[in-house]
Amino acid sequence: MSRSAGRAHRAHRAHRASPGAVVRQIMRRSRAVEFPERGPAGPPPIRTLLNGPIGAVVTVQPGMYHERIFLDRPVTLTAPDGPGMVRLVVENGTALTVSSGATVRGLIIETHDQARRALVITGGSPVFEECEVLGGRVEASGDATPTFRMCRIHATALAGLYATGRSQPRLEDCLLDEVQGHAVAVTERAVARIFATAIAGAAGAGVRVHDRGRADLVGCTISGSQGPGLMVEGQAGAVLRSCEITGGAAEGVRVDGSSALGPSELDQAALGQSGLGQSGLGQSGLGQPELGEDDAGDGGPAAMIKGVTLVGCKVSGIASDGIVAAAGEVRLLRTRITGARSAGVLAGGTAQVAFQDCAITDSAATGVVVRGAARLRAVRLTVTRSGENGMMAAQDAEVELVEGECSGTAREAIYLTGQAVVEAMNCRIGQAARHGVLVSGNAMLMLSDSAVDACGQAAIQVDGCGDAMLRGCTVSNSHAGILLATPHRPLLERCTVTGVQQIGIEIGPGSSPQLDGCGVIGTGSAGIFIESYSAARIDGCRIERTDGSGLVVWEDAEPWVQSTTITDTRENGLLVSDGGRGLFENCELSVTMLPAISVGSGAEPVLRRCLVHNTSEDLAVADGRDPLIEDCRAVEVTTSTLAKASPGALEVRQRGPGMSWT
Repeated sequence: MSRSAGRAHRAHRAHRASPGAVVRQIMRRSRAVEFPERGPAGPPPIRTLLNGPIGAVVTVQPGMYHERIFLDRPVTLTAPDGPGMVRLVVENGTALTVSSGATVRGLIIETHDQARRALVITGGSPVFEECEVLGGRVEASGDATPTFRMCRIHATALAGLYATGRSQPRLEDCLLDEVQGHAVAVTERAVARIFATAIAGAAGAGVRVHDRGRADLVGCTISGSQGPGLMVEGQAGAVLRSCEITGGAAEGVRVDGSSALGPSELDQAALGQSGLGQSGLGQSGLGQPELGEDDAGDGGPAAMIKGVTLVGCKVSGIASDGIVAAAGEVRLLRTRITGARSAGVLAGGTAQVAFQDCAITDSAATGVVVRGAARLRAVRLTVTRSGENGMMAAQDAEVELVEGECSGTAREAIYLTGQAVVEAMNCRIGQAARHGVLVSGNAMLMLSDSAVDACGQAAIQVDGCGDAMLRGCTVSNSHAGILLATPHRPLLERCTVTGVQQIGIEIGPGSSPQLDGCGVIGTGSAGIFIESYSAARIDGCRIERTDGSGLVVWEDAEPWVQSTTITDTRENGLLVSDGGRGLFENCELSVTMLPAISVGSGAEPVLRRCLVHNTSEDLAVADGRDPLIEDCRAVEVTTSTLAKASPGALEVRQRGPGMSWT
């Protein structure tokens, strides 16, 4: 290495310049060089200098050399006056072929035939330093293990670097640009290891890995590719650490197939702690042990590179989807996907995708789309500021979320449709223009210990033939709370709805959910509203501080309500509308501005062992017909009707035990 190049390289290391910066500086200086043609008295051809002993240093005088070189001896070929002073050029075919452990320093290697290879390495472990290859691609084949340091590959066709066979090329501090094809293509069983390298403006993919190839990239940038920044196909594998993919015209990362990820101790531990996987979704086998600095780097076997893994990476400013997986297995750790002009992440087909400590922000469309038979599992995934939905699960997709956040969306925060299944735990959902969670089609939601907040419509809505299990969830500060409009029997257990403008929990026509130990506090027109033909079961719930009635039972509804407290309502505590029915056992009603219990015309509720206290009036019946009352009490009530049981009510008490309310 020349002194000037050595100083530049040390400065690069000291100041942590961006990938490719040193190469650009070196090559910029070489552009000012004029290459004299060799005359009859000029320096001899390079091939005549290569007959020295093994390990010899061959100094090449400045100039342009029109010849083909076959380097099959471990010698050093160097330009003594620094990089760019020696130019090896051929009109067609290959300029330099290397099959040994040679060192080539400071040469420009060029072919004018872009369909051909400018540089071919068929064997050995050669080292290329401060070289430039243009016109044709660099090809590593066989079992060659070449190393490129501070080199530039540009203005080539088809590919910049093409690795095939069992070759293992290594790039350090290099620059690949203006490639009219894939900048790096890895196929068969080759392994490409790329460090602190810039890949810019490829007409195809930045890096394409297919067949059983492997790629390991550390500290690299891939920018402005017309194809995907990273493309993985077949049974290939890739690991990217501390890399940035930016400004591409297609996907940032596209996976159409990959090798399988190994067992993940990290994912299994998370499953054990979270309790997820009871539905069978946790048995995907996704992931592998978290990579250390050297696991897939120096000397690491290709077997360590399994599936597609991004660690500490950034994907930004992509004109299409940020990451697309149509098949294969993908894992992302501590990775950010920002500013995609379509979806942030799209998983479809048979893809399996796992996230840990990742963020997807400012997607123009939906932040995360999971469809087909894809499976997605995420631990501490944040999805914010999406132009459409935060997350969408469709068709037969399966999604698991642990300790995630989905917020700031222009539509739904989470949208389920088709036969999708979403299981979420300890998540924060909200700040959605529409619903926090919308379940439709035949989809299934299992949400536990999560908060849904600040939604423009119902915080959680289940309609169509969807179903839901909500445990330990909090809904707050939204236009409406929870709307259940499905023929299934959703389960709400230990949930709280508070601070909503309209109805706290609305049970749609024909829907018969079960509510256990839920609280509805501080709502608008009603705490719980049960629509027609519902046979909802409400047990051990509490309704308080409603602007309207606490519990409303509509015409032809027939709920079973027991051990429920209703207090501090601006209208009735319990309103059974005209034609409504239902059994109300062991309930407590108090502090209502209108009669605690209001029974409409033709309504036939049964009140058993209920207590009404601290209110002005306990019971109002529209047509003078007493409801069916058993063992009810009124305490500190100004106007009491419950205390004056009619003969009809006494008759009901005698035959009441024979009635069936199961």
